[in-house]
Amino acid sequence: MSDAPKKKSVCMICGKPSPKTICVACAGIVQGDALHHKKKDEKKK
Repeated sequence: MSDAPKKKSVCMICGKPSPKTICVACAGIVQGDALHHKKKDEKKK
């Protein structure tokens, strides 16, 4: 067995503890921002 300490999982955006790479709160913000940019780009066409 390994005696290495278990690495803490934290959000890559906000740095808060999270079981996932990006926490739910930050994922929502990123997705909302992407949707906003997509709609803005579609209006230009």
